[in-house]
Amino acid sequence: MDSEDKGNIGIDELSSAIRRIGYKCRRQLESDYGIDAHIEIREAEQYPTGKLIGVQVKTDGSDCSEAKEHYNFTSDYKHLNYWLNHSLPVIIVHYDIQKDILNWVQIREDKIIRNEKSWSIKIPKRNIINDSCKNELAKIAENIDIQTRKYNILQESLVLMENIQRGNKVCIEFQDWINKSLSIRALNINIYSDDELIESVEWPFDVFPNDIETGLEKMFPWAIFENDFSEDDEDDDLKYEYMNEWGLRDEEYIDWNDYIEWKEHRLASIGNIRPYKNEANEVDLYRIRVYLNELGKSFLRLNEYLDSMNEFIR
Repeated sequence: MDSEDKGNIGIDELSSAIRRIGYKCRRQLESDYGIDAHIEIREAEQYPTGKLIGVQVKTDGSDCSEAKEHYNFTSDYKHLNYWLNHSLPVIIVHYDIQKDILNWVQIREDKIIRNEKSWSIKIPKRNIINDSCKNELAKIAENIDIQTRKYNILQESLVLMENIQRGNKVCIEFQDWINKSLSIRALNINIYSDDELIESVEWPFDVFPNDIETGLEKMFPWAIFENDFSEDDEDDDLKYEYMNEWGLRDEEYIDWNDYIEWKEHRLASIGNIRPYKNEANEVDLYRIRVYLNELGKSFLRLNEYLDSMNEFIR
């Protein structure tokens, strides 16, 4: 098993453990320097809180040596400076595949053991990712004010914004089970370059509202949404729906004046965000392309400015 496979296993196990304690864990799209995932603290809110923790996952001893009561994690100062100066509190999680245990520690100055060329930190074996750490993780994420939490909601989507800025296609794809009480079960964020899928990640949430456009605006306030299908594709699907509704076997039986009137009412009832396909009157399929609105463009400019100031900050 190579290091990439090990790393993915560790992140998958962390995601499952975080879900069990009632929080959310989102894998980072692309390789962020030193951050593999974000943990979001969830309370009663239905929408993102911005109470986030950055996570670096190490699987089966990578950069770690085992002692009786802890693991020693060792790294270079480039990573340490990045984590200590990160806008989010950061934890390191070690996953032992054989024992199936996730141990963790927060990166803090008072826990660092410094040497000339490297540094280390102890990851206590008593610190396990389960219900016992739920309150402690919440306290770690609470050390930021409301403005920073709002900033973090945008920061979590930075990779998506940067891909759009580079010219890649970013789509939100999901299924709406229209006859089920829990109709939308997951969003998939897919990134395409020249029509080739290059990144894909599931975007977890608690409860998705009945108004799909409202829900997307809450989750991605920096975005403009556009149905990712042609008018011809949409018209084919609407004609099929119209024929099915009136029991018509072929297009030659369509009253086109009646169809045009029906179509106008149908599109008005669906709203701006519409499915590109319906399967068996049970599932609406959505593929929505995402663009930057003025907030997204401004946030990218702000982020570029903040990055340019790093050399002046010690």
